[in-house]
Amino acid sequence: MMVDTESAVEAHFLCGALNSSAARSLVAAYTVEVSMDTHILENLRVPKFSEKNRIHVRLAELSAAAHKFASSGDQAEVKRIEDEVDRVAAKLWDLTDEELSEIRSSLEEVV
Repeated sequence: MMVDTESAVEAHFLCGALNSSAARSLVAAYTVEVSMDTHILENLRVPKFSEKNRIHVRLAELSAAAHKFASSGDQAEVKRIEDEVDRVAAKLWDLTDEELSEIRSSLEEVV
């Protein structure tokens, strides 16, 4: 999907949030994989990006790093970063460790 953002940092924040297990779980619950579009943002509460919010900035940093390692083929590092994205995104949506664990388990069953 294409979403207009004000900066590359904001784009990476959005990318990190949308690629987290929490977001993917919610989206998988109501969409067909081939019809994902910006309507997702109407159903998933992604806060407006703020450079003053350390969670937002950290998600952006992690997304940028994941892209870098994915392009170099370092899948082990991508996996490590994806795990951290999940933990940071859980803070974004006030999820407990237990809730995050349940979300991850449910995604494994779907995939």
